[in-house]
Amino acid sequence: MAAATFVGSMLHVRYLLQSRPEALESLRGRLRAGVAPVIFHLHLFGFATAAAGAGLLPLLTPFVFAPAMAKVLWAVLHRRGRPIPVRTLGWMEVAHTLLFIGLVALVYRWPA
Repeated sequence: MAAATFVGSMLHVRYLLQSRPEALESLRGRLRAGVAPVIFHLHLFGFATAAAGAGLLPLLTPFVFAPAMAKVLWAVLHRRGRPIPVRTLGWMEVAHTLLFIGLVALVYRWPA
């Protein structure tokens, strides 16, 4: 679960840092540039839902991936005026990682 989250985070950071500014002007350009992280996170959410439904993971496990999916969708759908500084992006990822760890701990401690 953690490895999949960090791969998704890597795809998201790569999208934010390597996208050309002129490609991000239109929604179509942002969708084309951000298709990899969006598809990855949607699949990850789907697999977590299926595994939770099959009893392989706790039932609340899909909610662990909801903040990461929302982060990626917001980055692709929201038009940025200027690039995000690398330091800010790093601290945002630290905050999302801590949120992920906290949610995983809650899901596995929550009585089913």
